[in-house]
Amino acid sequence: MVTDPVNAIESRGLWKTYPGDVQAIRDLDLSLKPGKICIIAGPNGAGKTTFLRMVSTERLPTRGELSVLGHDVSSTDGQLAIKRKIGVMPQEARLYPHLTVWEHVYYFTLLKDLTKVKAREETERVMDLLKLQGLRKKIVDHLSGGQKSQVSLAQALAGDSDLLLLDEPTTGLDPGARRHVWDVINNISRDEKTIVITTHYLDEGQAIADDAIIFNRGSIVTKGSVCEVMAGIRYGARIEIDHRKELVRSLEAIEPPLRWIVENGKMVLLVRNDEMDEVIGSLLSSGVKISEITISRPSLEEAYLDILGAEHD
Repeated sequence: MVTDPVNAIESRGLWKTYPGDVQAIRDLDLSLKPGKICIIAGPNGAGKTTFLRMVSTERLPTRGELSVLGHDVSSTDGQLAIKRKIGVMPQEARLYPHLTVWEHVYYFTLLKDLTKVKAREETERVMDLLKLQGLRKKIVDHLSGGQKSQVSLAQALAGDSDLLLLDEPTTGLDPGARRHVWDVINNISRDEKTIVITTHYLDEGQAIADDAIIFNRGSIVTKGSVCEVMAGIRYGARIEIDHRKELVRSLEAIEPPLRWIVENGKMVLLVRNDEMDEVIGSLLSSGVKISEITISRPSLEEAYLDILGAEHD
């Protein structure tokens, strides 16, 4: 059995099959080193949540090997050890509706084998951390969706866990609350915690993540550092220019054809690094006055869309 203590998560030939021969995870090999923030992305149904559920021992593999923090998920002793060392925020908050916010976080903190004194300290710490003190006496069932999400995150963060599994931690939050959650996660990572996050807000997650993994159809399409994943994109830069009808006609006449999209009133050309000089030369000789050209690197979200698009080409 793979139980490499060097890696926070280690899998070999991992499969998860649901009734009806639905293959949620297919022959997955993965080594995730500790002390990093890793973003897992992929379309709905790609296997992201199933993978996190197996890591948390909520679901067991159909076959293959999986160890978490050096413990085998398939053994009873391993499952107990893993549950003591991890914090989990599920995609759908599983909250006790009749408890207050403080009671709810405290109860889940006690489940991590903390003393009552330590559990109270941890509850206060995460309530402060996520700015939830104003809701401490409010009944959970009376919270908004975004507030429930933050309570679910608080129960995951309480207990100083070695590994955090956060499934869509910013869903339903307003922009200000999302930014605060990302800041909290980033600060926690400085304590050498391993944090695995599924999110659709890739541009926001990109700012704090070390690694990225893209899932599709139960398999890993690509993985590596954020920079490595972005380097796999089929273009190396974005050229932004003003979107005008006469410019569109001129660009359409350029050979070979350019790849471009319209975004926020700008025409965005997607260019490979080895095409840069040729494309800029074509733009300058197009006969249309160009007031400004902005060149920038692609984002993780663009890399994600490009990589998944390549899968379907």
